[in-house]
Amino acid sequence: MCVTKINTEGALAERLFKSAVQTLELYGLYIGKRLGLYRALYEAGPSTCLELSLKAGIAARYAREWLEQFLHDLTHVWLRSVPDLHQHLQSGDAERIADIGCGVGWSTIALAKAYPHAAVTGIDTDAGSISEAIAHAAKEQVQAAFYHEDASYAAFRDKFDLILILETLHDMSRPTAVLENLRLALKPEGCIIIADERVANAFYTPGDDLERMMYGWSITHCLPVAMSEQPSEAIGTVIRPEKVTECALRAGFSHVEILPITNDLFRFYRLRM
Repeated sequence: MCVTKINTEGALAERLFKSAVQTLELYGLYIGKRLGLYRALYEAGPSTCLELSLKAGIAARYAREWLEQFLHDLTHVWLRSVPDLHQHLQSGDAERIADIGCGVGWSTIALAKAYPHAAVTGIDTDAGSISEAIAHAAKEQVQAAFYHEDASYAAFRDKFDLILILETLHDMSRPTAVLENLRLALKPEGCIIIADERVANAFYTPGDDLERMMYGWSITHCLPVAMSEQPSEAIGTVIRPEKVTECALRAGFSHVEILPITNDLFRFYRLRM
């Protein structure tokens, strides 16, 4: 009985600890909004702790603590974890990169900065996001093109060395059609990198915290959005490796690789012809 009690108390303590971490992260977001830190970063662009503190009217030490919560790993960790691809993009040749579902353009801008010799293009179905992306790129003084297009049928004039789909595949109504069209837009030696949710390989109950969170996002946002446009494959946020592989193979890809990139939230796939 004592052992059972200790295990139960330990499990409760662990769950309370995780809930506390998540609650504090939400407080961090609230503080950033309330103090105008996000607005200051939006208006001023990348800033040091001192620059942010002066812009927002807060102590520099506090600004540093808030900033250190957030890291961006796309170009400094994730792509560098695929050495042959990273070296290819750094070769100085005129590589072509597409960022599908680019939103307001920050991932596209990061790519353009990391690989200045490459021609980087951001594509999104939301016209408002594309307008913001163009403005962000101009403010950052980077050479990146943005287009309001549907990747499931867009006609791409030039072929790409790399196409990125970052936490977007599960939101698409017709992800297989998108992958099929993008396959036609790849150079023969090109590849697609997909980053999407690192949920369990198969359904089980009770799910872990990540699984539960992703189901929550799915029923409140991602799945209804994907189903709002018909016909829809209706995948939802809980997109498992088997489903990604199925979509890729149906789209005509012959190689689907899960990349050895360590990340608590995302699983990374490489698709090649």
